[in-house]
Amino acid sequence: MASFLEVAKRHASYDFDPGAIDIRLHAVWGMSIPGTGASVHVEWGADQPRDAEREAALEALFVEPWRARYSSFAPVKRLPWGTPNSLLRAGILEEFERGLTGIGVNGAAEFRAFPTGWMLIAHVLFHYLRAWAEEGEEIEILEIRERVGVLECKVAGSERVDRLAIWAKHQSYDRCQVTGD
Repeated sequence: MASFLEVAKRHASYDFDPGAIDIRLHAVWGMSIPGTGASVHVEWGADQPRDAEREAALEALFVEPWRARYSSFAPVKRLPWGTPNSLLRAGILEEFERGLTGIGVNGAAEFRAFPTGWMLIAHVLFHYLRAWAEEGEEIEILEIRERVGVLECKVAGSERVDRLAIWAKHQSYDRCQVTGD
C-alpha cells in the first residue's frame, strides 16, 4: 500500500527530494556601523569550525565606529521556495509522525506544529532524523514551535542532530509560514 506521501507526490505535484538538500552550515561572523547600513560579513567554509583567532584579528582592524560584532550560522544553500498544497499538510505531517515514532524517536508529535509554508523544512528534518535513527542514533524531539516568526527545534541527540536543528532555524528566517516563499 502506498504511503500518503507517495500518493501526494503522484497526485499533487509534490516533487521534492529531501535527500538532495545540502544541510551544511557556514559559520558567520561580522561587524557593522549601527544606523548606517555599513557591514562586514565573513562566512567560513561549509561545515568548517569557527576561527576565533582570525575573528579577533579582523575585529582589531575595525575601530570606532565599527561595532556590533555578531556570530551565527547560515545554510550553505537555501531551500527552494514553495510548499505542497495546504490540503496535504495534515496527512504529510501524520506520516512523518508515524515514521519517526515507529523507529523509536520520542516527541515525533511535535511535527504537528509545522505550518504549511515550512513543510519543506519539515520534510528535510524528517528525512535526516529518520535516517540517523535507523542507524541507531538516540534522538528525541523536545519541542518544535514558531517564536517571533522563526522556527525553533529543540532536540536531543548528537552534534549532527543539533546542527540540523540550527539549519532548520536558519532556513525559516526569510520563508513565509503560509506560502513557503
